[in-house]
Amino acid sequence: MPTIQKVLARYATWGMPHPRPGYELVLDHVIQPAAARAEIERAWPDGVDERAMELWLATREAELFKDIEYGQWGMHLLPPEASVERTREWRTNRPEDYYEGDLVIATFIGDQDFIVLSPGEENPAYQILAVPEMYKRDDWYPVGPSLADVLDRFYDAMGEKYWERDL
Repeated sequence: MPTIQKVLARYATWGMPHPRPGYELVLDHVIQPAAARAEIERAWPDGVDERAMELWLATREAELFKDIEYGQWGMHLLPPEASVERTREWRTNRPEDYYEGDLVIATFIGDQDFIVLSPGEENPAYQILAVPEMYKRDDWYPVGPSLADVLDRFYDAMGEKYWERDL
């Protein structure tokens, strides 16, 4: 299984912005250096899921397959403090869909969908979920066994939400 470091290295080799075949989009990646452990601990003083910690120790924040012309495409890997805020907002607005320990790790540019780490789910296949904004929890998509796998498959799909086409 790939590591987050190795998968982000794939994104880093992308080079200059590229047009996306079949679309009028020019896509690029912005990958920041790792967050300091102290920043993560300040944002999440009671501790955080180890998968989120692994991500933030690889990159503080990243925008993957970002549409650089129109801003309507891509995944935003949230920095620790933004993850706290987005998780709090979601928990407040949709408490019926929130499980203790859930955290929002990424959002999508151009819509309201997001990615949740859900360590409270018993089935490991449901511990990383893609959340379409208006769907109830039972209709969320399990997207992969690890964040590295999710990011790897997202790269292979050139920024498409592969879980939607895999139905």
